[in-house]
Amino acid sequence: MKRLIMTDLPNQSIDYPADGVRYKLRIYESDLGFLYDIYIDDAAIISGSRLVIQFPLIPSRYLEVGNFIILNDFDSLVNAELMYFSIEDLANARQTA
Repeated sequence: MKRLIMTDLPNQSIDYPADGVRYKLRIYESDLGFLYDIYIDDAAIISGSRLVIQFPLIPSRYLEVGNFIILNDFDSLVNAELMYFSIEDLANARQTA
């Protein structure tokens, strides 16, 4: 598990290479709340999905890659932490569940 840097700003983009792939996460504000896009190796896998705090951002059909979760006590990006869970982290979590 790795903590990544986020800002309190509503519109931001984060590039992160891990597990042999390159992730790009874009978070932005709209009339519907916060939305996000995720690209893996320049291929869009999520586009315009509603951001849910404390819920995995990458769908389960992409289980061969890691995942991101935004942690916060409130439904806000203020003081939120972006956590990356590697393939190994996810495998260990499944074994202990």
